[in-house]
Amino acid sequence: MSFNAPPGFQEFFHASLAYALALHGGDPVKVREHIGAALAGSAIFPAGRHLLGALAGVNEERWRRLDHIFTHIDLALQADDPKLWPNYLDELQSLLWFVIARGDGEEFRRRMEEARYPQRYAPLYHAFVAAINTEDHLLKINPETRQMAVRIHVGIAHRIRRGALRGAGGQPDVP
Repeated sequence: MSFNAPPGFQEFFHASLAYALALHGGDPVKVREHIGAALAGSAIFPAGRHLLGALAGVNEERWRRLDHIFTHIDLALQADDPKLWPNYLDELQSLLWFVIARGDGEEFRRRMEEARYPQRYAPLYHAFVAAINTEDHLLKINPETRQMAVRIHVGIAHRIRRGALRGAGGQPDVP
């Protein structure tokens, strides 16, 4: 019996491997290979392509890593891709978890503020602030923003708790 993969399966398979390797200390060369294979086809939409691009910088030194990840998340948001939230929220949450787990949450928040995220992407900004401070932050924002912010926050918080349960303090498996 043979497996007939649906269209785009290979691209999504390679994207998943790239995320798993990049965010958990895998070989940077393999990460780049999987990113390249994922981007070779047309199954991944613009926002997803930008988020994948963020992975290439996760092994850089702190400031370059932050610049790289922030730039690619910003490009994904600016792409105005309607597929971002329904298709790539999990990937976005994973990248934000990675930033927080590496101890860079406050600096990333500062960059979000400089780029006017509280006005431009309020739910994302407030979800991130709640993840680095306290969930109570979500009670201080208007209900329209809160609904989506809670949805984003839940995924980030889940990753942080899952890491803490493994005894890693929420830290990704990277040096």
